Amino acid sequence: MALSEGARCALLSEKSLGRVACAGSQCLVGVNGSHDEPDNLSCKICDHPLRIPDQHIPPYWNVNHHGEDWKEIIASLAALIETPVVKTSKKPRILITLAIRRIFNHISDAEHLDLANSSLGKWCLQSLCSPLRELRIAAG
Repeated sequence: MALSEGARCALLSEKSLGRVACAGSQCLVGVNGSHDEPDNLSCKICDHPLRIPDQHIPPYWNVNHHGEDWKEIIASLAALIETPVVKTSKKPRILITLAIRRIFNHISDAEHLDLANSSLGKWCLQSLCSPLRELRIAAG
């Protein structure tokens, strides 16, 4: 059974897939002290770029004993960007680009951050040339 576009967008949104890297690097904090509702969480790095991150929380998901989960998310995103649904639908392309941007905020691995050679980097570079303004903004 195929998901509706609304369901696909919900999965790709900042409230779910978009926050995996933020959660993986332990940078999600509750707004107003609430940690139990996803809508009340924000990332210390992605949502507060001018704020100095807490020194007790490592900002990078790929270091400090976080395992290899980050590589699996990158592989999943790389597979998703190749699907016809993402390639042909406006909103899913924008949402997956925002998710990639958040992941890039939380990794320091040069191989995966190489925009010219990594599949996610190439996606972002291609998105910068898109006629869709929202997609160019998401990629920037």
